[in-house]
Amino acid sequence: MRACLLAFVAGCWWLQQREALPSWQGYAWAIAGVCACGMGWLRWRWAPRVRRRAGARVPSLVLATVLALVLGAGWANWRATVRMAAWLPDTLAGQNLVLSGFIAGLPDVAAHGTRFLFAPDAGAEGIPERVLLSWRNPPMALAPGQRWEFTVRLKRPRGLANPHGFDYAYWLMGEGIGATGYVRAARAGPLPGHRAPIAQVRAALRERMHNAMPGDAGVPARFAGVLVALAIGDQRGIAQADWDIFRRTGISHLVSISGLHITMLSGAVGGIVHWLWRHSLGLSRRLRRPLPLRWPARQAGLVAAVVTALAYGLIAGMQIPALRTVAMLMVAAVALWSGRCPPPTMVLAWAAAAAIAIDPWAVMSPGFWLSFGAVAVIFLAAARRDLAADPAADPAADPAAEPGADPAAREARRGRAKDATACTRRPESPRSAETAARDARGGVRGAVKCDGARGEARLAESEAGGAGVRGEVSDHRLGIGVSASAGTAARDARGAVGSVRARGAVGSNGARGDALVAESEAAGGAVRGAVSDHRVGIGMSADAGESAPARMRRQLSRLPAAIADAARVQWAVTIGLVPFSLLLFGQVSVVSAVANAVAIPVVSVVVTPLSLVGAVAPAPVASVALAVAHTAMAWLAEGLAWLAAPSWAVWEAAQPSPFAVALALIGVGLLLMPEGDRGMRWYGAALMVPMVVSSGTPVEHGEMRVTFLDVGQGTAVLVETRSHALLYDTGPAYQSGTSAGAQVVVPFLRATGVRRLDGLVVSHEDADHAGGVRDIEAAVPVALRLTSAPPGQPWMSAGWDLCEAGMAWVWDDVRFEFLHPLATHAGNARHASNARSCVLRVATAHRSVLLTGDIGAAEERAIARRETAQDVAQDVAQDVALDPAQDVAQSVAPGVAPGVAQDVAQDVAPDVTQNVAQNVAQDVAADVARDIARAARNAETVAGEARERPAAEAAMTLRSDILGVPHHGSGTSSSAALLRAVAPEVAVFQLGHRNRYGHPRADVWARYEARGIHRYRTDETGAITVTTRGDAYTVTPYRQHVRRYWRDAPPAPQ
Repeated sequence: MRACLLAFVAGCWWLQQREALPSWQGYAWAIAGVCACGMGWLRWRWAPRVRRRAGARVPSLVLATVLALVLGAGWANWRATVRMAAWLPDTLAGQNLVLSGFIAGLPDVAAHGTRFLFAPDAGAEGIPERVLLSWRNPPMALAPGQRWEFTVRLKRPRGLANPHGFDYAYWLMGEGIGATGYVRAARAGPLPGHRAPIAQVRAALRERMHNAMPGDAGVPARFAGVLVALAIGDQRGIAQADWDIFRRTGISHLVSISGLHITMLSGAVGGIVHWLWRHSLGLSRRLRRPLPLRWPARQAGLVAAVVTALAYGLIAGMQIPALRTVAMLMVAAVALWSGRCPPPTMVLAWAAAAAIAIDPWAVMSPGFWLSFGAVAVIFLAAARRDLAADPAADPAADPAAEPGADPAAREARRGRAKDATACTRRPESPRSAETAARDARGGVRGAVKCDGARGEARLAESEAGGAGVRGEVSDHRLGIGVSASAGTAARDARGAVGSVRARGAVGSNGARGDALVAESEAAGGAVRGAVSDHRVGIGMSADAGESAPARMRRQLSRLPAAIADAARVQWAVTIGLVPFSLLLFGQVSVVSAVANAVAIPVVSVVVTPLSLVGAVAPAPVASVALAVAHTAMAWLAEGLAWLAAPSWAVWEAAQPSPFAVALALIGVGLLLMPEGDRGMRWYGAALMVPMVVSSGTPVEHGEMRVTFLDVGQGTAVLVETRSHALLYDTGPAYQSGTSAGAQVVVPFLRATGVRRLDGLVVSHEDADHAGGVRDIEAAVPVALRLTSAPPGQPWMSAGWDLCEAGMAWVWDDVRFEFLHPLATHAGNARHASNARSCVLRVATAHRSVLLTGDIGAAEERAIARRETAQDVAQDVAQDVALDPAQDVAQSVAPGVAPGVAQDVAQDVAPDVTQNVAQNVAQDVAADVARDIARAARNAETVAGEARERPAAEAAMTLRSDILGVPHHGSGTSSSAALLRAVAPEVAVFQLGHRNRYGHPRADVWARYEARGIHRYRTDETGAITVTTRGDAYTVTPYRQHVRRYWRDAPPAPQ
């Protein structure tokens, strides 16, 4: 069964890797083929000669697994087809639409506006059921459930496409959001009526907590967002600096509603209901006889626990950890209700299949693999612990394993090693409690029925003939008299030689209770017995013949062993999640074992319960509870900050290959396998090394790899050589408060193995080029910083230098050279920021790339005129188009080197053109004379600099094979002079989808087409990777290289 459940999950995962959704005919043929094979197999399987063959069930298991795989893929395919059919049609994209509906979630308030989930009213054709909207400066605070009427502009779900980056379009599809957009206008005030009750409850709880939270007026306490996240799952109030600490220490899973928190809360509620149910809802003392309750107390407690977990999960937003926990609790509850006790791995497999059936897109979520992977590792570690503590696990210490031993006894001794939580099978005949105890001492497992009620008795271990016996006797009666009383059980245990453990359940009068003899020792030794009577309460026990101080000493003596067990489990989880952490995030916390050992008890036992009390208790109690919780969290954060401070606190590695991942998973299995020896564990550690030390795909010496990242309306280009990396621009800052640096650049750097930047160039200070500087500098060490921006920029720290024309260096036989701006313009605020963009040329021995920033046509012509002195005269004459200026240009240019053109074009030509054009009807001889004189002075200033570079050399340094299109393809750039001088083969336009600037301009796009240049747009193709190999190079568009069914089909290269 487990194989089939995991195959269903694998089928859903396979579907998410498809370029297009398969047709239903293929699924029909696959299912028909599997069924036909199954029928043929069954006919052959039941032949008399086949039924006795070993391994005859293997083909049936294979067929069932394949069928489950096909069903999983088909289910995910149907869900994806339905969801994508509800997306916004292209015909409605970008149009003004009037929608009425209600706010369906907690609004996200940021500095640039409010983002919220909107549910339009049914009836509008083509409008999705859920829309994500942004509203800049709303007139009032938005709240869940409010009804509004908006005029909006929408677009289909679409996101950036980068290697190893966050897939926004996939996330939107998983959340059921069919369009995104923004509010252009709104009707005054919300409309009458409210909906979204769960979101309203979450908002009310959040408001209560903020009102009771410690802190100054209007300024919440630092960790208020953490307390809110632990109570209702809203993590948006946690500061980024705190997230960095939690990430570096590996406790991010604790600052949300995790499975542990849901289990604790549901277990507490279930225990309370169980106790109340057993005591007739607290009325047992006032009633002469118990209430005739229909359900046994155990089943009532299960129902209460499941309902609590489901309600709390819904309030938390039902993220993957919550969904996993709720699914596991429901599976376990159904199994226990029906009298079964499945092994933990079966419960986990059912929970995974249920979670994926509900949300097929969760299979690609990091939370899915981390959550289920952690629980699987915990089960594996627990099995290993039980084997280590079980004498039956050691054949040398097992008398039943000796030759001639009873096979039944040997099987009984080894049963627990097969499954630590295997359940007892019920026998065919009922037995009394006394019979169950005798059977336990004799090595019999059984179920007990008494007075029409059902019980269970299990023998975990038994030895006869002078061996020890351990026995448990459970009493399920509410009355004082019992069929096999606790005293009888204790006497039975004390009368045994050695140790006896037996388990039984006895029912009487329709009610159930438990009495347990946990352990007893006799034969000249002390007698210890623990009897738990569930009439007193769940978890309450009275030890037979043992005083309270002795009982406390015994419990304290077990504390070191419990701490050691918890440490082993935590260490196993740390090791087991290393492959998932490196694969999904490119890093793993080295200090996570220590941090979690401290944080788990503090957060789970102190902070989380007090946060829940603060969310629901009256104001005075809530204030005290939240103050204590905040203090505890603050103390914990100080210790975590100390752990996160060292640079070695986090180990980073590049994106591993599938082969390295497979080796690492095998290594984890060998390290944690229950019956593994020391030698196998060493092999397991060795198998993990390739993944841990992965450094990415290297670049050959003398070659380069250039990646034009898809950052929306902005620029970010990574240039890699054999042992160096340079980042040109950092992308824009987003309205959500984050940036392309944090969302795109940093994950890409980690995945490609770039642990430090040898150079960071910010072409100029505009937000679409410098928006991610802070996030990048906070995540990656930077050696060299260059920019043309003047000092005093908000993102500028110490150590920034100016980029100037003529600066050049060589890394790994790859030449880097700045062609613009001149030294007199760099860092000069009097010049426009775009005009002084850093222009960088990167060249190998055969190929080159030119990165141009946001320079305009004037700067392009100035750079292009450096080719030859003859070209200077011709271009200046054409641009100025005035006889006086033309004479000046033609007389000056032949006598100087190409550098004169820079100053003539920027200083003389614009002024001359403007003055003469506006005053040609008047006498402006004096103005023209002054312009000519200034041109002459500029020519003399740069003449010496220009003579150092021959014209032919200047022409060769400008020509490039790949051109980063200036200013995103605006109408003020990409002049004919630049295209003629550079003569590129490939042009890359970095821009945003449906950007408000209309980039690229149609005439600019046509200009490149007329010259036969291959054009790529990052909004259509995703990230563009150019890799040189000698005289050849390859261009890899990400959307074409990694296609998925939810992404728009990329166009062919143009």
